[in-house]
Amino acid sequence: MGTELLSKEFIETFSAIHATGLPLAKTFALYGAGFSVGKNIVKTIRGSIRGGVAIADVIRDTIISFGVGYIIGATSGGAIISAVTNLTAQNNSEFVNAFMNRLLGMIYAAGADVNAVSAFAMTAPPVLLGALIGGIFAFLFSR
Repeated sequence: MGTELLSKEFIETFSAIHATGLPLAKTFALYGAGFSVGKNIVKTIRGSIRGGVAIADVIRDTIISFGVGYIIGATSGGAIISAVTNLTAQNNSEFVNAFMNRLLGMIYAAGADVNAVSAFAMTAPPVLLGALIGGIFAFLFSR
């Protein structure tokens, strides 16, 4: 790498880092915005915050989610997380399969349609899925 700050090598390296960080940042921002919307809707309905504060919270949470996603993606943290997850699943495939089957069996026994849940999770937009999770989170853990 050259000694100049704006050398060709620096620009190419920065460009590559940006190209890996941006997609994950966009995804994190969508989930973060959805989570914040769901959480703040519940808080607003309960009267624990006003609408203006809720809007500011959503904007702040979206920016933070984008930044965290960008840093994870740019530092190859996303690739590391994915590799660890794949390695764990490969080495413990019998354990993972048994655990998931037992978990899905308990959910099914509770009366939930497991197939509908997984189809929703696979096809739902990130904002909607984040809002659902954020709403449940706020309902369970907010006053």
